Amino acid sequence: MLLTEIIRAKTEPTNLWHIWILLIDCGILYPVLLSLCFTRLLKFLAGRSYILPLAKTVWEGFFEKDSADGCWIQVKLKDNTVIGGRFGHASTASFYPNSGYIYIDELWKINDAGEFTEPMIEPNKGKQGILLRPEDYNYIKVLILEKEGKYNELQFEPKKV
Repeated sequence: MLLTEIIRAKTEPTNLWHIWILLIDCGILYPVLLSLCFTRLLKFLAGRSYILPLAKTVWEGFFEKDSADGCWIQVKLKDNTVIGGRFGHASTASFYPNSGYIYIDELWKINDAGEFTEPMIEPNKGKQGILLRPEDYNYIKVLILEKEGKYNELQFEPKKV
């Protein structure tokens, strides 16, 4: 008699709402809360530099972090001329979804050997420089000065749309 009463009590319609709440908790609520906690944990760890930040593109990853100390940039334009300059603190690059735009605030002359010779404009005289769209250039070569006095080269090409 006791066993049949327990079975009947568990299957009565008044107790089925416990099953629905359990299904909603396990199927919807807990996964959403878990993903929110995981996202906040990743942002916290990236903010403390325990892990690398999640950049959408290589362009974004470089110009967000690696160019903070400044670097030298050579740009090969569509007409095969090469311009360049220092990507300093007043320079900027656009990010996802419209990446590829770059503003170089300090232009330099480049000789035939690809070396920077002298500034084309006087630095610190306002916002003088050049703004380039992805349609304006074939590629951008980035030169980062390493500790030994040698340059490390990176090359970016605009995305094809």
